[in-house]
Amino acid sequence: MANDNRYEAVCLGDVLAFQKRNNRSLLNASQESQETKGVKNA
Repeated sequence: MANDNRYEAVCLGDVLAFQKRNNRSLLNASQESQETKGVKNA
């Protein structure tokens, strides 16, 4: 079980690192989607 937990932790770390690298593009895509729908946060 210890090995499985370690494997999951490594995978989670890889996912978080991937999200950090693509965080800016993801945020831009989200903002563009909201603007297209006319969603405005006052």
